[in-house]
Amino acid sequence: MSGPVSHTELLRRTIALRKSRNKIVADGIFADPAWEMLLDLYLAFLENRSVSVTSLCIAAAVPPTTALRYLQNLVKLQMVTRTRDGRDGRRVYVTLTKSARRKMADWADIGSAYSADHTPINRVSVTAS
Repeated sequence: MSGPVSHTELLRRTIALRKSRNKIVADGIFADPAWEMLLDLYLAFLENRSVSVTSLCIAAAVPPTTALRYLQNLVKLQMVTRTRDGRDGRRVYVTLTKSARRKMADWADIGSAYSADHTPINRVSVTAS
């Protein structure tokens, strides 16, 4: 048995697997823009890279107006923050809040353990923070 996969690898696999759904089932059936954004932002955090609003809207895989509504909701829920680029005032970057990073890390810990030993998710202990 191999050890747990890294959070970065888990995120890459999860994003790739979610994108592959649309090749099998018609586009538009699966839409979870907020989750797509959180996955993209957590991966960006792990890879130490910035994510612009434009890039995040693309990652959400929905029309930009829909993505922007979901982004605004994530801001209201204090899961993400928006920061204007100091060099280019037209660009805005989005990052996960510390609390959201902790929640995503908890999710990734469960996913990493699951992918390593095939323990069913319902047998993994999850604590609310």
